[in-house]
Amino acid sequence: MPFRVGINTVMYRRMRMLGLDALPEVAAEVERHCKGKPGVAGYWSSLYTTLALAYGRHGRCAGFETWMDKALKAGGSADRTTSPAVNRKVHAWVVRSWR
Repeated sequence: MPFRVGINTVMYRRMRMLGLDALPEVAAEVERHCKGKPGVAGYWSSLYTTLALAYGRHGRCAGFETWMDKALKAGGSADRTTSPAVNRKVHAWVVRSWR
């Protein structure tokens, strides 16, 4: 996986090819290559939150809850999902999907 482009780019490209099924594979690949290495201890909650929000944007509540639970167990904060920026994104998605 070319991390030089960033995790969001990797997720976007893989999702275009495989859909949401690509996200657990991306997480597994990152975990396989990076778990236990120094300097990435705080990264896991961010990664899992990013995956949860991707599921949430696509209306997949079970996937959102699964990855958010994993993010919280990795030391993440529930406040991040209730931030105004995230709420605006989710609100915009809901408005677009109901039109």
